[in-house]
Amino acid sequence: MVLRVFRAVVSTVTLERKFMQSIEAVDASRQRWIAAQKKAGVDGMYRTRIHYLPLPPPMADALRVPRAGRAVVVELGEIDPRSAAGLAACKRLEEAGATAFSMTVRERESEADYERVLALAQQTTLPLVVRDRVIDRYLVTMARAHGASAVTVQPSVLSDRELQAVLGAAVEHGLEVWFELETTADLERAVRFGQGHPVGPGFRTACIGASKEGGALPMQETTRRLISRLPDAVLRLWTMQEVPEVLPSTGFSQDFDAWVLLAPTGQEAALAALLELPEAERGR
Repeated sequence: MVLRVFRAVVSTVTLERKFMQSIEAVDASRQRWIAAQKKAGVDGMYRTRIHYLPLPPPMADALRVPRAGRAVVVELGEIDPRSAAGLAACKRLEEAGATAFSMTVRERESEADYERVLALAQQTTLPLVVRDRVIDRYLVTMARAHGASAVTVQPSVLSDRELQAVLGAAVEHGLEVWFELETTADLERAVRFGQGHPVGPGFRTACIGASKEGGALPMQETTRRLISRLPDAVLRLWTMQEVPEVLPSTGFSQDFDAWVLLAPTGQEAALAALLELPEAERGR
């Protein structure tokens, strides 16, 4: 029995090590790509474009003043607004009550995904958050140049110096920052940089989803811990995997200002029904 448990632990550690090595390889490859883009003058081109762009719709205002009882940020997943069908899907989600849109950038498909961001920004009045693995301030500039209102930052993947540079770029370009929190250590760094750091844009938004803290620690317990330590002024987002028929009775759902729904495809009707639920059923 002991041997079996030992082998399971070794297997888990090996898988985690391989996963981290894979992530590090992708990050190294992307850093080389970013260096090449800077050398080619693309960074300067984006800065010039930003100079002539209007300010994007403010994300925080949209989430604090939702059209329904609860703000909903809809992650577009594989929906491509460059196509007629994809744009029609975005319009349906907007009509169903989406407060804002989210688009995830895949590390190996960065340029194509940012073209999707630009296509959507040109066709909607809703604010748009880019969920990217931001490892360099260049990616903040790139997001702003493609019409984003906000970018996500994962404190766990950045050193203090890198986090300072990323937040400085966000301030420079007028982007809002969402801190994606998985552990209380992430929260402590977000507070330190967002409130006490001279270049911080202010720790205003926390996006909480499935947590890795403590390994087997239940998500609800960690979520409660993070919520209890969030500053009062912070806008709280809860990441959910799909549109629920009713808000899950977790006991802490009322502590969130908005949901980030990650699986919108074909769920426009469910989204509309959710936003029309009576106040009591929304868990507020």
